[in-house]
Amino acid sequence: TTETTYSQQLTNKNIVIVENFTNTGCGPCAKFAPVLDQVINDKLGDVICLKCHGSYPDREDPFYLSEQANLDQRIAFYDINSYPTLLINGTETRYTLSPTLLGAMFDNARETDMKYDITMSCSIADHKLKVEGDVSSNTDVTDASNLRLFAVAIEEYYKAPKAYSNGESEMEYVAKRFMPDGNGAAIAQSIEKDTPYNFSFSCSLDNFYDENELGVVAFVQDINTKQIVASAYIPKEAKADDYANLISVDDTPDFICTPDFYGNIIFRNDGRNNLKSAKINIEVNGVSHTYNWSGDLARLEKTKFNIEGITDFTLTDYGSKNVAKVWLSEINGTSNESNAISISFNNSMQARYAVRMDIYTDKKPEETTWKVFNSAGDVVQEGGPYTEARHKYKEVLNLKTDDCYSLAIYDAGGDGISGAAYGNGYYQIYQLSKGEDGEVTSTRLTQGTFTNSECDIAFNLKDADSTLGIDDVKAMSNKNAEISFYDESGRMLLHTTIGRLTEADMLSVGKGTRIVKINDGIHTYVNKYVINK
Repeated sequence: TTETTYSQQLTNKNIVIVENFTNTGCGPCAKFAPVLDQVINDKLGDVICLKCHGSYPDREDPFYLSEQANLDQRIAFYDINSYPTLLINGTETRYTLSPTLLGAMFDNARETDMKYDITMSCSIADHKLKVEGDVSSNTDVTDASNLRLFAVAIEEYYKAPKAYSNGESEMEYVAKRFMPDGNGAAIAQSIEKDTPYNFSFSCSLDNFYDENELGVVAFVQDINTKQIVASAYIPKEAKADDYANLISVDDTPDFICTPDFYGNIIFRNDGRNNLKSAKINIEVNGVSHTYNWSGDLARLEKTKFNIEGITDFTLTDYGSKNVAKVWLSEINGTSNESNAISISFNNSMQARYAVRMDIYTDKKPEETTWKVFNSAGDVVQEGGPYTEARHKYKEVLNLKTDDCYSLAIYDAGGDGISGAAYGNGYYQIYQLSKGEDGEVTSTRLTQGTFTNSECDIAFNLKDADSTLGIDDVKAMSNKNAEISFYDESGRMLLHTTIGRLTEADMLSVGKGTRIVKINDGIHTYVNKYVINK
């Protein structure tokens, strides 16, 4: 039977061309492949990859053997002698196993605009591919003799029935056919402004496992500088008219004291139709939220949606994970749903009554300091530097109110308290409680080390020893907090909304136990207030 399909390229005119030279017998290639695939899939449409297979170390690499002559020409053009080798827009680049660094390299490459434009379309008939289009320039090019045009048919995904010798079984973005060949087609000696150079290539798809995975990449390369100066991409056929792909959910919380889920959702239109509407579903510890999204995304275009203000869920017990699930539904008004992404996050330490930090110094105790911040960002206590090396200091944190706190330990030398040069320091956090007999017991909550300039430890304090004195209330008054005093029956004795309380004011409520209510503009605290004078 004869079946003909027509596909149009992406509107993006500045697609980064990544070439990865690999082999099914190459161990390092197998480690690099999933990292590269993840970043390409996340940035697809801004970036596209051509995986070019070579003959070493597995000389029976089937992807190399099926396109041997053209791949040999491409390998010789770059003088490839090791695998994996990574090139970005024609420039060889050291490969990395860090998705973050790899993504940044691709983003940097997008900053350089392509000099020429490629317009193309493709059709398939009787398992033969035909690619037609043109190359144009917005300026006159008097010497185009160094430019070569390539069109490459790639198989975007293939899962082998069994793993190859290096352990790979899932192959993505494999270069299956070079057109017209591995050396490319010479463009006319010169190019007139806005006068397109037309091209037409064709090839058999007999080495494709699945023609539905066919993508087509075209690019122009300067054979003198090896720089790729024009690019175009026709992705494989979409699986549905209306579909979205959830790419990532990031900037989410971790080690939180109180329920608060936030972050950024990035999703992409992977359907044939423009993506114009969807529902964004977020479920946190079983509590659901739905947001309506509308826009107009072309094929493979992405957008970001900001999440904030989800606070109506219950945190799990300390030590167990909270779970958030995100997905899209009702895509373009249909019953279609996207993939789902689940994110787990932790609670901060939960402490009761009082907290003590034990810190064992390294050989440079004078470099170690620390601060405790409340949820408003105020420093409520600080300590250090220390004088005695390899010594355990015990610091009881003078915290009078229930709140979320952050303990920051600093090392001025930048190598932490457990760096290789100066020793094996560490910290421990204890919960302190007082029994009926008045004896204080301690329970260790956590311990750790750090090897950089700062370590941050979050904890939530409940049932704090909340007896305040004159100095405690005076400190809050100096920050213009709203303060009220009551006797034990609830009768108001003193109230101030502006100005600062004097010691005489605070003594005027009388000797003994009173109740003080403090509003600092963010939180309201209720504590015991005791005057012994």
